[in-house]
Amino acid sequence: MPLPSTLKVENGHGKAFFKRMLRDFLPAAILQRRKTHMPIPRDPKSVYRQIALTRELLLSSESRSARYFDRRRVDDFLERRGAFGDVSVLAVWQITMYLITLELLHRAYRL
Repeated sequence: MPLPSTLKVENGHGKAFFKRMLRDFLPAAILQRRKTHMPIPRDPKSVYRQIALTRELLLSSESRSARYFDRRRVDDFLERRGAFGDVSVLAVWQITMYLITLELLHRAYRL
């Protein structure tokens, strides 16, 4: 977001502007906690479900973010990586999470 850095960082903590906006809606414990990364799924079934969701969202005719990529290449990636061939489970999980997020943001903001 194009905000001045003085609004973004306060007392060495990031997201200051965002946290100030939410302080009346969220408990201080939530606003002050350390950032944690999303847990990496250990069960391959959850990654397979995520691959299926990615395919459903990005390769459908309703996809709003499809203009950014070649559908055939995405389909090929999902097909080959879905078997975890030469890419780690973590990489598959991260890439599909980014693609799902991109699509859902486009749908939410009607981009």
